[in-house]
Amino acid sequence: MMSLASLKQRALDLHRKLVVINASTVIKYDDAHFVGAREAGITASSHTVTRPASLMRESIIEIKDCLKWMSSHQECLLVRNADDIHRAKREGREGIILGPQNVNFIENQVDLLRIFKSLGITITQLTYNELNLVGGGCLEKIDPGLSKFGAKVVEEMNKLGIVIDLSHSGVRTAMDAIETSKDPVIFSHANPYGLCPNPRNKTDDQLKALAEKGGVIGITAYGPISEVKRNVHPTIDDFFTHLKYVVDLIGVDHVGIGTDHEETQTVESLIAFETSYPEIVGIYTHDKGGRYVRGMESITCFPMITEGLITRGYSCLLYTSDAADE
Repeated sequence: MMSLASLKQRALDLHRKLVVINASTVIKYDDAHFVGAREAGITASSHTVTRPASLMRESIIEIKDCLKWMSSHQECLLVRNADDIHRAKREGREGIILGPQNVNFIENQVDLLRIFKSLGITITQLTYNELNLVGGGCLEKIDPGLSKFGAKVVEEMNKLGIVIDLSHSGVRTAMDAIETSKDPVIFSHANPYGLCPNPRNKTDDQLKALAEKGGVIGITAYGPISEVKRNVHPTIDDFFTHLKYVVDLIGVDHVGIGTDHEETQTVESLIAFETSYPEIVGIYTHDKGGRYVRGMESITCFPMITEGLITRGYSCLLYTSDAADE
């Protein structure tokens, strides 16, 4: 039997070969981010480049600021397609995927999607927590489903190759979008409602519909939606309990990782979020012991995820750079 130390070393050696994609994070524009990303062995990160409430003008400025920061750092490159992720792995850099968490930036003009695609947007959520012109968010008391405008947005995103993310969408809106989309869609950062009945999580029916469309869910480390026992702060073991639940339900091919780590948070921003969305946050306020799964407080947790996958027999989730080159 392999010793624990040998197992940990095997996991670390394998982790260095992996194509590691974090499906959801918010990057702080400083050198410290790259220190953490290197320690984590991250190949590519989907970065929430615009604030959910930002309209067209604000979003363009926010994307400009991000691209300006990236242009001054050789440690990263902009991801426009899957080949760029493999390039990042070969070159030892971090691929940055621009992935807003709302589609408000197009206001009421579908044609603006083409402009934002040219700026580097390759993924976007349709809605955040509230209602917009496209459909309902997960906190709306009445979710009207995908609007006619929303159906046009979905159609145009399919044409442009922009991935549809439904992490914060209401149940009906998400199900409508899955049915309407010709391409696979994602829940970039969410967990199963069957284990943790938080409005941010996804029901079994949503997860099954996602898988039938060929989509993927990123299991997340955000504490409020990672509980296994009510009001008991989740641990990394609970993270894997959520992962196992979804793998058992829809299969390993439809499961990824989206930690939802937020590097730019301040006390003020945390209080503002907690005040706006208490039904999501619950007991996980800024002064109550942290927002994340214990043992997964930052992106540097990724080697431990690989170790956990190995010990639990999930070799199919481990995608190596050797495989990428074949």
